[in-house]
Amino acid sequence: MREIKFRVFDKASRLNAMHIVGEDSHDSFWIDSDNVFHYRNLQNGEGSGEYGDYILMQYTGLKDKNGKDIYEGDIVEAWSEGKKAIGKVKQRIDGLWLMYPAWQSGKSWGLMPNEERNTTVKIIGNIYENKELIGD
Repeated sequence: MREIKFRVFDKASRLNAMHIVGEDSHDSFWIDSDNVFHYRNLQNGEGSGEYGDYILMQYTGLKDKNGKDIYEGDIVEAWSEGKKAIGKVKQRIDGLWLMYPAWQSGKSWGLMPNEERNTTVKIIGNIYENKELIGD
């Protein structure tokens, strides 16, 4: 069974904008009756969701080739047969984590882990702090 954890991005912060939920004593996290995950910073009262300052990102249960945890919204780089692809990490409706866009350079790119849940991709940023890496 994979570890369940989340990371938050603080849209209002310029310093330390990203942290793992639960690392700070002021973090609050819950799941509502519709199975939607929520985050609230108990110091400032801000939370995640449509009107909040925080964006919640789920851990995929996978690690990149350097052993770093891969989260939803990370930007990863992959190489295969001399071809490079860069994409953001997203979850399909069926729960499978993939690199998006999945079709690049004439082939399909995925996040295929080995037995230790490691992949061959490398995290090079995230969609909130490094948008220029994917051209969105």
